[in-house]
Amino acid sequence: MLSRSSLALVLSATFLLAATPASTARGEDPAKPDNAASGTAASGSGAAEVAAQSAWEFPRKVEAGGVRFAFHEPAVLGYTAADGTITLRVPVEITDAVGRLTWGAVELAGVAHLDLNARLAAIDGLSVVKTAFPGLDEVLAKAAAEGLPDHLPAETLIRLELITDRPGAAPEGDALTGKVSSRPPKIHVRRTPAMLVQIDGEPVLGQVESFPLEYVLNSAADIFHELRDDRWLMLVDGFWAAAPKLEGPWTWFDGKLPIVLTQLPVDHPRGHVRRFVPGTRRYNKRVGKTPPERPETLPEVIVTEEPAELVSLLGDPLFTLVPGVKLMIVANTASDLLFHPRTGKYFLLISGRWFAADEIDGPWAQHYGSLPDEFASIPVTHSRAHVLYSVPGTPQAAEAAARALLPERVLLHRRILASVKYEKGEIVTSPIEKVEYRKVTSTEDAEFQFGGEYLVCVRGAWFRSTSGKGRWTAVEELPEELASVPESTGSYHVTWCKPLGAGEKGFRFAAFGPYRGVYLHKGVPVHGNGWDRRGMLRNGNWYPAPRTYGENRWYDPLAGVFRPRSVLYGDDGLARASEWSAYTASYGRVRWYADRYLQGGRRMFPYSIDADAFDTAAPRPDIYATWAEDVLARDGLPADRFPLGDRTTEISPVGQTIVASTDGAVFRLSDAGIEKWADSAWAADTSADADVKARLAALARVQGLADAMREWAGKRGGALPVNPVVTPR
Repeated sequence: MLSRSSLALVLSATFLLAATPASTARGEDPAKPDNAASGTAASGSGAAEVAAQSAWEFPRKVEAGGVRFAFHEPAVLGYTAADGTITLRVPVEITDAVGRLTWGAVELAGVAHLDLNARLAAIDGLSVVKTAFPGLDEVLAKAAAEGLPDHLPAETLIRLELITDRPGAAPEGDALTGKVSSRPPKIHVRRTPAMLVQIDGEPVLGQVESFPLEYVLNSAADIFHELRDDRWLMLVDGFWAAAPKLEGPWTWFDGKLPIVLTQLPVDHPRGHVRRFVPGTRRYNKRVGKTPPERPETLPEVIVTEEPAELVSLLGDPLFTLVPGVKLMIVANTASDLLFHPRTGKYFLLISGRWFAADEIDGPWAQHYGSLPDEFASIPVTHSRAHVLYSVPGTPQAAEAAARALLPERVLLHRRILASVKYEKGEIVTSPIEKVEYRKVTSTEDAEFQFGGEYLVCVRGAWFRSTSGKGRWTAVEELPEELASVPESTGSYHVTWCKPLGAGEKGFRFAAFGPYRGVYLHKGVPVHGNGWDRRGMLRNGNWYPAPRTYGENRWYDPLAGVFRPRSVLYGDDGLARASEWSAYTASYGRVRWYADRYLQGGRRMFPYSIDADAFDTAAPRPDIYATWAEDVLARDGLPADRFPLGDRTTEISPVGQTIVASTDGAVFRLSDAGIEKWADSAWAADTSADADVKARLAALARVQGLADAMREWAGKRGGALPVNPVVTPR
């Protein structure tokens, strides 16, 4: 048992790890803590941090007069998204100068500020709710409880998963769903190279300046039509193909390309094709001294005007067993294609939805029943471990659902304005079924006519105009009728962009999962709500509507969003896309979900004019970053505090899976199972209740995530096996 003098020394050093001024009210402009981001200990007599570590890593250790005081990773007991209030329970370890050890628990309350991009939360405004030190006598326990409030830190950092993977974090029912359409896409399975040319409805052709050349506006693919020769040309992964008709047949093109392709304005939506015209300076600069060798056979060109997906196999299917599970993976495809031996069915996961077929070539139909039990047993380090987030009932699915509920809150400067442009300068509206307001259809923005005014959602913020053509000013609140936009409008996602009022310096807004395309359906995240609508033409540019299918999307457990299939993680922990994607037969497929301007038109391709190259970086979508210096604060902290940290090189801790119960009893998860601290030692235990067991399991998942995801990403980024055997269809 610790002496009173030793405890006094401990209390003098307690919580000096981040002693900084507390921040002000959420959403305003709080003072920036001096040392919160680094996680270093504040200077103090007799106190020093044992070892340098990231600010969100535990245990946090302090030495004082030969006594060591350690705070282990906290358990989140509750979190309220509306105001960010959070409660924590922290296992506390105290060791005196002669090595005597005791354990206890401290419950704290505070306010969490979320950084969804960095997967971290900063917690300030901490106060003691409860303490329990069963290893101390009554007098010392009381002294500890009374001394703690004066030594709480101004801020501490925790991993975001401690909030989202806690027991009870997942919502009951489909809180972010609305009506989800069950209309499936056309699924094309191919065993030889193929590409999917997707056209948003009937082809819309645009004239290239005054030249006898047209291009398909409403497709990501680079398709041109020579009027003089009535010939179609298409850029295919650095080479050119030609066809007498848009639908084909397509073959490699060896002739002379129209000279106008070298003269396209640099800011033209297809200006990047200048780099792919042989013989030009830009072409030579791109390919260097050794031009790439063109494949002997042109991949099969599949042209579609309806929602579709491509599943590309490298030959006949090659099956690999999932270790320890009676389940097989089709290994020679990047798609999430599984075979279940017991039922003899194939299962395909796209955009968070499961499809099933008796044969690998289809026909495919959406699977509505329960999934085979084996799906939940896929190892977390398997190359297909990300499918666990789409299996109802798994901890991973619950964590993803909880994350989709988290808001991204910002304070934008009072000067922010919107600019809304209309086709031919005219405001055209159409009625919306079952509501009194109307949808403006002559702009790419989500705009509505409500009574005698107009309201528009642009880049995660709402604006109002009396005429629709005059000054657009930010709003503090929306009319109650606009609280939920019908799914049939194709703009339902703006329901999940909400104004939160105004402060002295600006306007507060919040965006939730669906605004980024992440909906919940049957307990799992899905991409889009299936109510795909055709895009629109305005001033010679095509602006596609948010869509569910077309890029073979998969759920990224690190980013919490759905990625195009062409996005993978590198050895440095960063996500990147390949320049060319066969899934869209195009360059630059990584697009925003919510904002049409950032999806199409002159922004359809992530192409850097200055660098004359494609930008293949695929960071987590951050719609508010587009407001740049007008972002004053994020979730109540100054904008320049973000990111709160960098977890890309994080390593999983070992032997630190420790939780405390409400009475101060402390349990840990070891190789031998659950153990409890009692009589100055760890011993096997069978008294842990369901809550303790659930929290131990959740903490083990959170702490093991870094290593598991690193192994998963390495396997996922490896080369696919090739089967030289291709059975004729």
